[in-house]
Amino acid sequence: MHRKHLSHGSRPTFCCEHIGSGGEQPLWRAVRRTADSASTGAPWTSTFIMPCLQRLPVELHDEVLKAIDDFATLRVAILSYKRFYLIYKAHPEIIERRVLENSLGPEVLDAALRSIRIPAWMPTCHHTNIRDIVEIVCTDFHENKMGQQRITDAEYSLLFDHALVCDELEVVFSRWYKDRLTDRKSLLTPAERKAFRMCIHRLWLLSSFAGKDSIVLDAIRDLAVRQQLFYDSYTSQDVYNLHSVIYWMFELVHECLMLSDDAVLDFIRMKCIVGGPDVVFRIYEYPGASWELLEQVEGLVDADPGGWKADLRHIFENRKLSSPGAPEVEIPSHIVPLVVLPEESDFECSHCHMRYGVRLWNEANWEHVPRQYRLETLSEWFLGHLKDNVHERLLLLHFFGIPESRNPYGDDTRAYTQCIAHADAKALLKPAPDDMTVPRVLRELCELPAFVDTDEHVAYLQQNEFRGVTASDLLCKRCLGEMVEARLWVWWLIVKELSFKELSVPGQATSEDCRYGLDCRKQTSDPEHVLRFNHVCLNAWPELKRLKKRKERRKLEEATRASSESDDSADAGAPSTDEDQTAPTPIPSATTSTRRRYSV
Repeated sequence: MHRKHLSHGSRPTFCCEHIGSGGEQPLWRAVRRTADSASTGAPWTSTFIMPCLQRLPVELHDEVLKAIDDFATLRVAILSYKRFYLIYKAHPEIIERRVLENSLGPEVLDAALRSIRIPAWMPTCHHTNIRDIVEIVCTDFHENKMGQQRITDAEYSLLFDHALVCDELEVVFSRWYKDRLTDRKSLLTPAERKAFRMCIHRLWLLSSFAGKDSIVLDAIRDLAVRQQLFYDSYTSQDVYNLHSVIYWMFELVHECLMLSDDAVLDFIRMKCIVGGPDVVFRIYEYPGASWELLEQVEGLVDADPGGWKADLRHIFENRKLSSPGAPEVEIPSHIVPLVVLPEESDFECSHCHMRYGVRLWNEANWEHVPRQYRLETLSEWFLGHLKDNVHERLLLLHFFGIPESRNPYGDDTRAYTQCIAHADAKALLKPAPDDMTVPRVLRELCELPAFVDTDEHVAYLQQNEFRGVTASDLLCKRCLGEMVEARLWVWWLIVKELSFKELSVPGQATSEDCRYGLDCRKQTSDPEHVLRFNHVCLNAWPELKRLKKRKERRKLEEATRASSESDDSADAGAPSTDEDQTAPTPIPSATTSTRRRYSV
């Protein structure tokens, strides 16, 4: 079966009279509008289109289903109207394939087929000369020629898999750049959606060139070869879009890694290119397995620590679009961002007041905070050296109901787990509610001042720069992290104290405070010290040092005063000048002498 491109302009225009107030209109559009209503809960039987559908012959019902361009609409249609359901059950593959083609559109479909067919061809290629390979790839496998060949069953299977990944990534991309309130459906415009999808499928192709099974694995290290084999097939706008999406994929993966991994980010961008959209999506879905997934990527992972970032500058300079030798990449005036935002945004960070192009979060979209905010990694946001306290990290995991086998830090925990003090602390800690999630923790952090009942912690929160923050306040990524870091340790202390109070063991929430508290360096290396003292407290050493100096100063003043009084007493008892000058000079008392040395 040869495929037919059914774009919006080439849909069948089966018309029904008297559909709505606008007279005749394409039936597929009426179906789409009715499906949208059905998806919000309105039954088809209560819509105006039902009588029209019942009058149509079965052949037109079949064509209506094949003209749908969205799987959500298809699902609503077949579940809402029995005839649609029976037609779908008769040949589901044919209908699903047509809907897939409609959903992709002809240009995206061509890019998707190219990204599938070239990797399938490479193992069968017997050419060894890179020029011959480049000629075949750029001529025989040109995107414009992909629609001339029949789509095989195996290709359809891959198309469905790639389309699923592409759709999921598009939702994340929309949430990142277009609208922070994007939930399960992309809010990109049709043009933005098309550009993004073409980038994703073309990056699958680039991944196949840089992967371990590539026949051009060594040759593609050369920028000149990359240009001929890949970049020359696309416009400058296309190349800019590609590198914009590569940058986004790197940032997405970066946000899935733990904060402690920031020091080892070399070659991550390169691994995103080699692994392709598949790996990036799996990392987003399973952020706890990020490093395992990245380590499984094979190919040119060590080709460039910058991840071919300089390619964009080279392409622009090679095409005479920017000045050679410029300190930064010059973006030509005709190149536009993949997602265009309004010049003026009504939203800004409530703390730092950053506005244009900044991602913002509050209670409305806490479900989609960066993947670094996970229950098993929340201890990364503890203040000071408390984040290195294995005892507290394990207690937090236990509180959230996360088994120690899922400890993401790879710590040697035997010194703690085999200790009675640690076991006792776990036994006294009431588990978190079943509905405990990161959004709930964030809400409780914003409401924290209402639960603090000690002068010390009240003063701490009042003096903190995030005093007065509420769940409705918008915060950018940096400010959100700083707010969590500033408050999480206080929240954790209160959680433990409340848990121990409920278990009728007051005073057991914390042992004696370590004088250095959060900042104690022994938390990283001394299990005995960690288990003996509580470190979920402020560093008291500056205050203790100040009190010690005050005490020493007071003692010094008292010693000086006593010494002065002793001298006055000694002078009062000394012989006058009228007496015998040969009398022996009195020897100062030992007490007076000692005090003077101390005062000095």
